[in-house]
Amino acid sequence: MNENDFEKIESMISRHVGAFADSIQHKLDLVVEGHQMLSEKIDRVEERLDGRIDCVVGKLDAVAAQGNATAAKLEIVASQGNTIAAKLDAVAAQGNATAAKLDAVAAQGNATAAKLDAVAAQGNATAAKLDAVAAQGNTTATKLDAVAAQGNAAATKLDAVAAQGNTTATKLDAVAAQGNTTATKLDSVAAQGNTIAAKLDAIAADLKAHRRDTEAHPSLYKVKEGVEKEVE
Repeated sequence: MNENDFEKIESMISRHVGAFADSIQHKLDLVVEGHQMLSEKIDRVEERLDGRIDCVVGKLDAVAAQGNATAAKLEIVASQGNTIAAKLDAVAAQGNATAAKLDAVAAQGNATAAKLDAVAAQGNATAAKLDAVAAQGNTTATKLDAVAAQGNAAATKLDAVAAQGNTTATKLDAVAAQGNTTATKLDSVAAQGNTIAAKLDAIAADLKAHRRDTEAHPSLYKVKEGVEKEVE
């Protein structure tokens, strides 16, 4: 082999290396572009989630005054919010892992293409998860609206019960007044009964005294009875 052969070999290697480098650069550009689009989509989703979470917080404040049952449901909603936050943290962690993988891809050669495809698939899965998170946020808002409606219905029923209680109290007051009137009349009857009993006691005492007097002077009463018969 002479210098021309080495130059040809070097030229061929240079062309292949250049083509390979261009291919890698093109794929890296696609990865960067895809990662940038994914980052923008994540930012948009985070903005929408922030707005929806603020709306959820406002509704939670309004619902907090509706009773212990509502408080239990709000605790479930708060748990769902924590789950959403945990999923968002997982998405952020996946983004960091994706960036680390992209840094490693630059030195891995032909194997980089396969890993970039895997990264793209993870990006799609991440977008799907973010869409699912947004759907859960909408579901949460709908459930909070239903809870608020139930609270309003419960308040209406309590107002009706309070009105019935007031009506019952009025009727009980009327019954109590009638009872007082009846008690007064019974007291009057009892007083009259006591007066009659006293008179009967006096009559019984007079009869008893008369009997004792009759038993003590039988001859006197016999004479009186004879005189009365003659007079007749």
